[in-house]
Amino acid sequence: MPKKVRCFRIIFLSLLFLLIVMGETNAQQKADVNPVAYQAFISGTSMLITIPAGFVALADSSGYLHPGSSSSIMIKDMPGSSYEKVVEALQNGQLQKYGNAVVGSEHVTTTEGKNGIIFTLTFTAKSKDGKQDVPFERMLFLTGDMNHTLWITANYPAVIKKYIAEELRECMLSVKTKTE
Repeated sequence: MPKKVRCFRIIFLSLLFLLIVMGETNAQQKADVNPVAYQAFISGTSMLITIPAGFVALADSSGYLHPGSSSSIMIKDMPGSSYEKVVEALQNGQLQKYGNAVVGSEHVTTTEGKNGIIFTLTFTAKSKDGKQDVPFERMLFLTGDMNHTLWITANYPAVIKKYIAEELRECMLSVKTKTE
């Protein structure tokens, strides 16, 4: 076999091997991201929530991240705290702390029929180099009763609001008590 053909075969087989390995790595990475919305049990509670497609669970946290958009969902269960008192504190200036600007609030009802409220805030995420800060929006959803509050926070870059805000809102309103 001529030296040129042998060299071509080696290069071809090396490239083929690289493509196969890269394809397996990509497939593994994609397998970690859920391609469709799914129901998740909220750790430490008897609640379920529908997580939007593309979000992955964060290790050691009751939160989810959408790696492609830097959007996140964080869930805080607050047993022993009055929903009405938490909402009252937030409405009396607590939301404006730490550079947040309140742009709206809306009384809502979950798909299970429970009352809640969604506050919408804006803030700026500082870039590491300080050259290009990123405007973000944050939705805070609260629901509960006199003895319990469930707090869900969703953050997303403001530039993608029209693509993700409604999906995150639906996620928040999907909270329901697990029935067996």
